[in-house]
Amino acid sequence: MEHWPEILPAFVRVDCETDEVTPIDPPRPPHIVKKPEEFGDSWSDQLTAEDKGLIRQYFSAREALRKNFGFVEVSAGGSSVTVDLNRTRRDVGIRFECPRNSLMSCIEHELFDDLLIGNYMRTTLFNVEALYPNFTPFVAKERLNKG
Repeated sequence: MEHWPEILPAFVRVDCETDEVTPIDPPRPPHIVKKPEEFGDSWSDQLTAEDKGLIRQYFSAREALRKNFGFVEVSAGGSSVTVDLNRTRRDVGIRFECPRNSLMSCIEHELFDDLLIGNYMRTTLFNVEALYPNFTPFVAKERLNKG
């Protein structure tokens, strides 16, 4: 019979000489909900013409998306931009909606994966089952060389 190691609970101190396990029992931190404005975000801030150009450039530069997606639409504050990727797949695409400041920071620094894992961006899939494997690896992990 195979012997598995003991799985210890979280928040314990282990004395490796005696194998003594002592609970630490840290106090629970207060549950504080902060407003997006405290981080420079507002769901009402609209995209500028410059933002829209940068978004088009960001997604258009990722050629691998054209094989599986017809469009990517990005929205902030009620304004949006659609990036046409493949005219033959116009019914296949993704819409993202999130606060402008976070969106543009991630576009500028090529960190779109931060938005994907942040759990606050609204994502709508059109005739797409999932973001993986045809979207996430090409947008979230691919950094383009900037001269």
